Amino acid sequence: MSALQKINEDMIVNLPKGDLHVHLNGAIPTNLVKELLAKNTNGIPSNFDINKDLNILEPQKNLQDYLKPWKVLNLIPRSQSDLNKIVLQTFFSLKRLCCINILQDTDF
Repeated sequence: MSALQKINEDMIVNLPKGDLHVHLNGAIPTNLVKELLAKNTNGIPSNFDINKDLNILEPQKNLQDYLKPWKVLNLIPRSQSDLNKIVLQTFFSLKRLCCINILQDTDF
């Protein structure tokens, strides 16, 4: 069994954390962003379509359009519980995508 397969939630919680600042918001799974925003819709612009405007998948004509997701991404997290959920879900999402190479040779 590889080190990645041995990882569980307790291990993730106890790993040292670095400063993730804005990079974390860009890595949060879309379904989790929608879940967190649904809990409190205050601040979501009326012209923001969460199903269309949350992910930028094509080149945009200007910086304003490219940054449109940040109109709502900056609304989360709203609590320590939200932040914990974001970090865990993002970590597990990256693990599923095999993007966490640093852990592959780590013994737990």
